[in-house]
Amino acid sequence: MNSIMDGNPSVSFVSQGANMLVYYTSQAYFEAQTGLTVPPNTVGFFTYYVDDTLHITSAVCWIGPDTFSQPNFRNHIIIEEMTQCLGLGKDIFTYPDGTPAHSSVFYELAHQLGNDAATNYSPLDRAIINLLYSNNVVIGENEQQTRARLEAL
Repeated sequence: MNSIMDGNPSVSFVSQGANMLVYYTSQAYFEAQTGLTVPPNTVGFFTYYVDDTLHITSAVCWIGPDTFSQPNFRNHIIIEEMTQCLGLGKDIFTYPDGTPAHSSVFYELAHQLGNDAATNYSPLDRAIINLLYSNNVVIGENEQQTRARLEAL
């Protein structure tokens, strides 16, 4: 992630003072610890918290035990949920040209791919992550404003 975002923000493992907590545990334990509710039939979950200027200040994600027996699928869910904690919260079904987004870490139906689910960012994933953390996207703008800004580049 760090290589894509040019260090803004940076991701690192720390023993205290973390602003993103990752849980590899049962759904019941996660819900008891966080007070959050995971939707039914979910293998991964995230949420992030923002300040009054809409900057992400912290995040929590959960990786469910149903992923543990399939290492590649587990890795897919880890990278997907952690990336979504950085502000890219939507999954996709297809690319803009209509082809299935199998190679994206944001692919909604990755559970159907199991161990064949993407475990690396696709070129489009990288471009979107890079764009989100560039100076070309302004927090709080709507889609129309952002599109206009990007089209002007």
